Amino acid sequence: GPVLLGRTAEGALRLRTAGATAVRSQGPVALDGAALHLGADGAPVVVGFGPDAAPWIWRPGTAT
Repeated sequence: GPVLLGRTAEGALRLRTAGATAVRSQGPVALDGAALHLGADGAPVVVGFGPDAAPWIWRPGTAT
């Protein structure tokens, strides 16, 4: 299954799936406490808060 690996040297989140590693390179900087969930379709979804306390969601492999 998917594994939330942590951060790159630049602070971007990394997610490992069966065949690849995805890096969240867009959107607000993730504060500590990002969490990995499975979406309704069974695909990995990472959620967290930005520095302004606004929630965000990242679905690796999509534009969000």
